[in-house]
Amino acid sequence: KTWVGGVDASWHTPGNWSPSGVPVFTDAVTIAANVSVTAITPAISFSSLTLGNGAGTAVANLHLATTVASGGSVRVNPGAGLTQATTRQLVFDGDFVMLSGSSLTHAAASAVSVASVNVRVTGTFDLQAGATINVVGRGFLGGAVDTNGSGPGGGVADTANNEGGGGGGYGGVGGGGVGAPGGSGGATYPSLTAPILMGSGGSGAGNTGTGGAGGGIVILDVGTLNLDGVIFSSGGAGRSVPTGTTAAGGGGGSGGGVFLTATALTGAGTIDARGGPGTSGTGAARVPGAAGRLSQHGHPPTRPTTVESQPP
Repeated sequence: KTWVGGVDASWHTPGNWSPSGVPVFTDAVTIAANVSVTAITPAISFSSLTLGNGAGTAVANLHLATTVASGGSVRVNPGAGLTQATTRQLVFDGDFVMLSGSSLTHAAASAVSVASVNVRVTGTFDLQAGATINVVGRGFLGGAVDTNGSGPGGGVADTANNEGGGGGGYGGVGGGGVGAPGGSGGATYPSLTAPILMGSGGSGAGNTGTGGAGGGIVILDVGTLNLDGVIFSSGGAGRSVPTGTTAAGGGGGSGGGVFLTATALTGAGTIDARGGPGTSGTGAARVPGAAGRLSQHGHPPTRPTTVESQPP
């Protein structure tokens, strides 16, 4: 089946496909157009899935708010991407290949919903150099002005004195806000071996400073993981304040969770789960969130993988 569109942006509309009909488990599916396709319900099926084209001229994105009933191999070409809008695990029976310039992410958290990158691949997950899994600032929300950040390690605002916001906590305690006394950094929370929770938001500050959101979640359960690209799960930055004011800055969100399970890990890529920076107005300093958590289960890497977890 090939996407032709023309009706709407839904995977489940028969007229969007050539030949007409919603893809089934025996179909090799290609979406090679400048389009964002959404799959909501029911679960989708295919024998193979190709997003974009080899030249990188088709910016195709698949927004999955459902599961995969029967899915084979996946290829994400340059400029194309997949967005997961659910926390339920997506299972692919085959290889999952991400070429340079491709991306995988999850929907940003809101006050009423969360999502994650939660993928199981029976074959090789190949994150090639230049490809990214990016969930920066997609975790628990940062606080509004003079409001605590959300999440188990949300930064605490100094509501009495309108001072700098506290950074979100996760793998460590968030940075304390500058002032008298300033907001408090958020607390640490589990788990060292199974970090499946989002990063927490930094708190807002006095006057106009708002906190950054925490980093999101990446859960990969694969056969072989080739990591030559980058996994970004950093916290979001606290919001800026107007130049020349005495307003305090919001705290940065904490890094998120990265939980990798693989029978073999190769590659020389990077995993970045740093806390987001705070902002600074006159009289307020940059207050970072804490680093997130990373857990890798399986064989050790055969080539060096860089892990960035310190505040910027």
